[in-house]
Amino acid sequence: PPKRKKLTPPKHTKRRELARKTKPIPCYKVEQLPPKYGSKKLYENILPNAVVSGKAILVESLTIPARSAVSWKVPAGHLWRIVCTEGPQVA
Repeated sequence: PPKRKKLTPPKHTKRRELARKTKPIPCYKVEQLPPKYGSKKLYENILPNAVVSGKAILVESLTIPARSAVSWKVPAGHLWRIVCTEGPQVA
């Protein structure tokens, strides 16, 4: 009988296996983020007061699963906030 050629897994499978074995590397920590644009007073006036006074309305809330990505549109004049509920982001 003819010899069968040994099949090797595709490269993407090997990369996937390596990625699963590799410890995640944090891209950034909250302490390393650049400072906010605008004054501290601006944010103190906008965020807490807008929610309490009813001027701010939650339009959308997203939970992004681990090892995935999501994009969204933020219209001009709107504010958005990212909250890391399960630790720092990784790459």
